[in-house]
Amino acid sequence: MEPTPWRCPNGHTMGMVVRRENIKQLAVFRHALRPDLPEQRGDILLYLVGPADNITCSICFERRSWIIGGGAMERWLARETGGGHGNH
Repeated sequence: MEPTPWRCPNGHTMGMVVRRENIKQLAVFRHALRPDLPEQRGDILLYLVGPADNITCSICFERRSWIIGGGAMERWLARETGGGHGNH
């Protein structure tokens, strides 16, 4: 899976949806990126596996929520608790 931009309603890139260890995660940027400045690079603040409400765009202050699919959460929990073999 290629990284996919995760944007606020106004088009600012707040992070990237990535696949790490076979689990879809959101790499949240410390500061959102403007679409008119393509040379910018995102400084990753954290990787989200579970859901998060009201992630705020640092440019326009619009909010967005991240919701992970049930299958991805189950794979992550199995890996973290040693309850599964994972899909490596």
